[in-house]
Amino acid sequence: MKYTENMLTQRVNEAMRARKITQAQLAEVLGLSQQHVSARLLGHTRFTVADLAAMANLFNCTPGELLAADDVLFSEGL
Repeated sequence: MKYTENMLTQRVNEAMRARKITQAQLAEVLGLSQQHVSARLLGHTRFTVADLAAMANLFNCTPGELLAADDVLFSEGL
């Protein structure tokens, strides 16, 4: 399966739902406004490498697991 940017936003949305994390809470972790997080989740702008690292830490997974194109089993995260 080929990786697409949409896969990352889907995984982030799934992780947020599973952990009951709001866009405002994610924005605080990323040091962004809620509007910037919304734009990233909608695919209007891209997540940065720093965003990816912070989200992996928040969701207790690796950046690779967030970026995985196939249905990998997350170690203890997501």
